[in-house]
Amino acid sequence: MIVSVVMAKWGKMKWLINSKKVLPIEDDLSIKYGINDKNKKEKIEISFSYVPNSASGVNVNTEINRWKSLVGKSNPLYIGKKRFGPKSLQLKSAEVQDIQIYGKGIKLSASIALSFVENKKKSKKTSKKKKKSKTSKKTTVKKAKSK
Repeated sequence: MIVSVVMAKWGKMKWLINSKKVLPIEDDLSIKYGINDKNKKEKIEISFSYVPNSASGVNVNTEINRWKSLVGKSNPLYIGKKRFGPKSLQLKSAEVQDIQIYGKGIKLSASIALSFVENKKKSKKTSKKKKKSKTSKKTTVKKAKSK
């Protein structure tokens, strides 16, 4: 049995430690509070980096491709079992640096810096549920039969 300790998660992505894989968040977690230039509303940006390493049981190339495909998606960020920051954080960027490559192009390790911004927009799933509940509350009026 493999016992995992999940340090953090965002959607399906997890930073964890177990007997087969070590994937921790680095020490540089930062939070930036500011004002959105367009609409003058408060915004929150959270960023951190981590280093997937093939020696720790991580497929570095797969990890890079996963983050690349997730740019623009939104999920809550959990550290431990508690939500960290706003209810919804959109992945603004995934920057890959310091790639260590072995002879035949195999990626051994890389530093992946992630930047998330608060997403205050309602998801499509939420708006569909609201539309259904509005239509289910409508009352139909039957016309009386004329003689």
